[in-house]
Formats: sequence, structure tokens, C-alpha cells
Amino acid sequence: MFIDHAKGHYLPDLRRILERGWLHPGSVVVADNIKVPGAPAYHAYLREREGRGWRTVEHDTHVEYQPKTPDLVLESTYLGGRETGWNPAAAGPETGSLPGLGATWWRIWKFIMKAPAW
Repeated sequence: MFIDHAKGHYLPDLRRILERGWLHPGSVVVADNIKVPGAPAYHAYLREREGRGWRTVEHDTHVEYQPKTPDLVLESTYLGGRETGWNPAAAGPETGSLPGLGATWWRIWKFIMKAPAW
């Protein structure tokens, strides 16, 4: 899932998605613009839950069309568990992890960021 909307809504919307059980272990959430304009609550939430529900990789990047302005993209793999809302009893056999999905999405993101502006 790619998150790139009102930055103050990143965390509340992620919580709503978790409450509805729309993510399963192995789901990957990529969030853009963590530094600029910034999503500090979302960033703090994932840092606090590192290894306990989430595994997050921070990717240094730059603001769109501003290569000298540093930014951050978070690639977070959902590990599941009670703390974040995943209910293994309600999940089917298809909920196993998806190896390599995070790396695939990151390659797509890097390709998009290197594409020329239209």
C-alpha cells in the first residue's frame, strides 16, 4: 500500500486500516514525504513498534523536483500481532508472508523518482 496524502492523516488512516483487518503479515506499507512536509506522528508510531508488529526500513531520498531538499520514505512490513489489530483467527491460509515484495516496491518507487517530469 502506498501512502501519499494529507500527512496528518497517515497515522489515523493506518490505524483504521489495521482495525478493519485489511493488512496481513507480509503486507508492505510505503509512506512518502516523512520529513517534508512531514509525518512525525506516523514516523514515531513505527519507530516505537519496530520488531513488535512492524519492520521498517528508512530510505533517504529528496523532495519531488527538489533534489537538494532531503526527505525520507518509509518501507514498513507488517508483522501482525494483537498490538496492531491483526486477528490470525480471522485470517485464511493466504496470509503467509510475501518474500521480496518490499524490495520490489522500492525498485518501482526509485524508477518513478528518476523518471523525467512531464
